[in-house]
Amino acid sequence: MRVLAVHDAIAFYEQALQLIRRQQHGNTLEAHLLAPQVEHLYLLLGQAYELDSKLEQARQIYQMLLTYAHDASNPEMELAAFERLATLAE
Repeated sequence: MRVLAVHDAIAFYEQALQLIRRQQHGNTLEAHLLAPQVEHLYLLLGQAYELDSKLEQARQIYQMLLTYAHDASNPEMELAAFERLATLAE
């Protein structure tokens, strides 16, 4: 049951991330207002991949978060990405 829930969560998080990426490419005001939600989504998706033992996918998601944070000039978000990447490296 838990495995199915994680797989469902991954699918929903991936879908949400795709929608946000499309919105960001439009350079809308909402794209700039969503930074905390985007960070949260990346972190949840990465953690779901970790729970599913898909560590390479988790690493890729955290790397994408790091790139997003760098582009947004958000050092707190960059730190969160680095922390998750460091956890995977252990």
